[in-house]
Amino acid sequence: MTIDDGGRIAIVGGGVIGCAVAAALAPDRDVLLLEADRIAGGATGRSAGLVTIDPAFSDARPIAERAMAAFERLDADGDVPFHEVPSLEPVPADEEGMARRRVRRLRSAGVSVRWLDRETVVEQYPLAIEGAAGALVFDRAGWVDP
Repeated sequence: MTIDDGGRIAIVGGGVIGCAVAAALAPDRDVLLLEADRIAGGATGRSAGLVTIDPAFSDARPIAERAMAAFERLDADGDVPFHEVPSLEPVPADEEGMARRRVRRLRSAGVSVRWLDRETVVEQYPLAIEGAAGALVFDRAGWVDP
């Protein structure tokens, strides 16, 4: 059987990716989603539902814009709720200069990113990693809820 023959599809794993694949296939196929525990009940570090497009594709603006538009469209359609919240990237003290240059470069390329000093990070994000000189904050990020 192939996916194209319209047969029944079984997806093993009801995490973010399994749910996304099931949702994409369900309109045209009979989909069975198998999960050992609770659907979308757990998360690994790589599939926690985080949407950090700007940090991941800061040097590839067309990819970042297209990906964010897709998540916003899914949210608008009511298919997959997207919750826009900033993404915090703590910066070790020995990388502060490089991080500040990165902020200037990315801002000139149209990325919504800013530098927060250590005191502001501690005040606004008390659980941030200790030892950080500050943090980059990417405003166009968030998480999805399958």
